[in-house]
Formats: sequence, C-alpha cells, structure tokens
Amino acid sequence: MAYPIDSIGIGPVLADRLRDAGITTTDEFLDRAGDAAARRGLAAAVRIDPAVLLAWAGRCDLFRIHGLGRARAELLEAAGLRTVADLAAWTPDRLAARLAEINGGGAYCAVTPGLRTVADWITQAGLLAPRVRCGPEPVEA
Repeated sequence: MAYPIDSIGIGPVLADRLRDAGITTTDEFLDRAGDAAARRGLAAAVRIDPAVLLAWAGRCDLFRIHGLGRARAELLEAAGLRTVADLAAWTPDRLAARLAEINGGGAYCAVTPGLRTVADWITQAGLLAPRVRCGPEPVEA
C-alpha cells in the first residue's frame, strides 16, 4: 500500500522537494530511489544526500508490510533492520524478544509488537520482492 511521502517522517521542507520532483507516495519514492543509480540521480535533482535517500527507501520498503507504520518502522530500525529483506532474515521469537528489549517503557511505540504480530511481519516480508537494491546487506538474525 502506498502512503503519502510525508508519512515517513521527513519533514515538510524535504517532502516538498520530493513532491516538486513528482514523488507523492512511498511507492513512487521506491520506484525512483530503489537502486543506487536512480538514487544518485534523484539526490542531485532534489539536493538531498544519497545516503539519506537510502535510509528513507528502507523505511518506505518496511511500510509495505501490513501493520507497520512509522513508529514500528523506527523500532525495527533501532533493532538494525532497514529493509524487508532484513526483516525476512529474522526468526519471530528472536525478533520479538529484541523489540521488547529495545522498546522497554514504550521508547518507540506504546505497545511492543508481540510474537504473533512479528511472525506475521516476517511471513509478509518473505513473500515480497526486494525494492531497495545496492543498499546495506541484510542484517542477520
């Protein structure tokens, strides 16, 4: 599902730069920033560092998982996961435990995702084709 580009937490000024380049949704962003060559071209057009665009591409990739919004994506990022491929590499029990450790006291989201939710995310991730290429290697579980 595509979300408005500003939903990934980039702020209004940078979101406006992307909209000026014709990017209004997370899916459109992945189309234009999913691989390194396209990311470099986009970086030059919108005056945003390619490394920043790569981080945003990873977040947009995670947004393809049903039930994952910004707070939960930030929690996964805090655990070192950047893309759907990273998520697919984990086992549910290990990731659920890691997220509980990181989110202690609601640091990222009010309710820490439980084992069933995490297992569902991992299943979904395993069914999705990669959309972010030439990025960081998947984080091993």
